Amino acid sequence: PSGREWFLGESGRGMRLMLVVDTERLEVLRFEEIPDIRGSVGARNPVSVLARDRVTGTELRIVGVHLFRTDADQRELEATRLRDYLASVAEPVIVVGDFNMDCSASGGPESCDAAHRAFSQGLTWVPSTKLHDTTCAASVDDMLDLVFVGGDAVDWDVSTFTLRDEAFCGKMESGAHFPIVVDLEPSAQQITERSAPGQLPGPSSRW
Repeated sequence: PSGREWFLGESGRGMRLMLVVDTERLEVLRFEEIPDIRGSVGARNPVSVLARDRVTGTELRIVGVHLFRTDADQRELEATRLRDYLASVAEPVIVVGDFNMDCSASGGPESCDAAHRAFSQGLTWVPSTKLHDTTCAASVDDMLDLVFVGGDAVDWDVSTFTLRDEAFCGKMESGAHFPIVVDLEPSAQQITERSAPGQLPGPSSRW
């Protein structure tokens, strides 16, 4: 559709990662697949877009991930590698996707696995306003789909919620996931610092 652009990664064989960007709101400055993160040849490296908000002038890095599900050690390795890579990124960072971390909705943050703990040493998890499992499978209690922020984004006004609508399950009840909706707004100081000379941010700085 008009105003949307797809960015597709290379790794993962027939199941590659994709970021879809609202290019009416965000100017895409660069797309890349982050190398050397995946724990095995068949897995997927994260994909990343560096973008500038057309309203506020704020630049940010959006990263999409799919970490290893069936091997906890591989998943922790991928989480650690990505955390270390993002430590050198200058822009505010939003990391979204299927983290596949063992993190129980009923058990809360204390139940989260080593991969979650490793990633949280460099980035901040933004849990949903109400904790829910994020898959259509009734037997799964894990919050597999998560949102983390890093850099200046930790000071933004950020909230998330799980859109638990059975319409998203379709015929793939065991493998389908519910969307996570993210509502965020940079701090007023950061907006002012990144606005073009003479440009005042309007009321629609929230994404």
